Amino acid sequence: MLKVTSQTQLLNTLDSLVGQRVTVPTNPYGGQCVSLVDYVLQYAGLFNLNFSYLNAIDGLDRAESLGLKVTRFNGANNPPVGSVWVTNCLPYHQFGHIGFVVAENPDGTVTTIEQNIDGNADCLENGGWTRKVTRNLDSAGNFSYIDWNAPSQQMVGWFELPFDGMTENAYFIDVSAYQPGDLTSICSASGTNNTVIKVTEGTGWVSPVATQQTNTSNCIGYYHFARFGGDVTTAQAEANYFIGSLPSHPRYLVCDYEDGASGDKQANTNAVLAFMDVCKANGFEPIYYSYKPYTLANVYVDQITARYPNSLWIAAYPDYEVRPEPYWGVYPNMEHTRWWQFTSTGLAGGLDKNVVIINDGDSLVNKKEEEDIMNFVVRSESGKEGWVAVVNGRVFGIGSMGTVDALEATGAKRLQLEDADFERFLYSQSNDAEAVSKAINEASASVVKAIEERAQATQGQTGV
Repeated sequence: MLKVTSQTQLLNTLDSLVGQRVTVPTNPYGGQCVSLVDYVLQYAGLFNLNFSYLNAIDGLDRAESLGLKVTRFNGANNPPVGSVWVTNCLPYHQFGHIGFVVAENPDGTVTTIEQNIDGNADCLENGGWTRKVTRNLDSAGNFSYIDWNAPSQQMVGWFELPFDGMTENAYFIDVSAYQPGDLTSICSASGTNNTVIKVTEGTGWVSPVATQQTNTSNCIGYYHFARFGGDVTTAQAEANYFIGSLPSHPRYLVCDYEDGASGDKQANTNAVLAFMDVCKANGFEPIYYSYKPYTLANVYVDQITARYPNSLWIAAYPDYEVRPEPYWGVYPNMEHTRWWQFTSTGLAGGLDKNVVIINDGDSLVNKKEEEDIMNFVVRSESGKEGWVAVVNGRVFGIGSMGTVDALEATGAKRLQLEDADFERFLYSQSNDAEAVSKAINEASASVVKAIEERAQATQGQTGV
């Protein structure tokens, strides 16, 4: 299952790794540049993106295969903060280089965090350390270092990660094939680069511009116009058709349910939930979109929000005048509303515009419950020690990778610990049990002693 995180969490994780030699169990050559990327994207508990053993120059192809947004350098564009860039290193070697953009600087340079740039003699066998450095990218693609003695490289391109990024009161637009493929000017005019994009309708239509719209905006989700009415089987087929047609892998998938409902309210509800269940099973967070009156008339919304809290996207407009800002006098006021589509005319000529009601970083489950069930699968970084699981505070050994995968599928986080720390971890667990036993024995002895002292003090006395 894909995990997503905030850009701040990513940047904080990267900062914590500066000055370290970061390794992963799948790379036999130590602290390579790709090891840092693989560790952060697969092993640090942030994304679950598989960047296991590959050459840096192949990083964009891997990202495309995983459904991530990839941009090739064209002479004018620049990698955004939080993106992972790829450069070629010819004529020095053919393996390429890779790292993260962590800041854009006022002078036009960028700050990067990358590994294995020290020029040490054993760099091919053991790699190097993680460094934070400043670079400049010119129109010819030269990606050169500022105040760091390493050869310049040629920018190939970068890929972007699936950040949460949508905070309360933030805006986004939703678009379909009625809008052009290149959304650059529309996003600029609307005041937001965030989009939810229509991809499919029924089981026979795919938007011809969805991919281009994805590449020219910050796509936070996709939507499907439902035609399944109250039929569960058709709903599942439409969901699978939708997922099979996605240009990338964002956090949210939306069921647009505003036409064709059957006369059976429960059947409609079952079908909507079946659609959302398929989305969830494929690693997405499902959202229900419609109008408040249509929803109340055709589905049991409480059943939807019971299974998927905070999953409503509700449309309610005061009029059809151009409204770049919401008029709160017509807010639909439904519990579990995550997003509100407050106008269909955010721009002259028509454009749906929306405001975030519930922070996208908020958990869809109770945070205390989440803390209580925080489980892990743990292994030493060298791979010399087997996997162990920590489930509800109890530790046990794992004999099958299938068990690791099953635990991760239920939300367990994967941890890789330095060999020495892994040994300390195992020792601490057994020591804790010892300590508990000792505490129980000491407590029992104290109780016995207190009873004996009380008995001695009251010898010869009679009760009244």
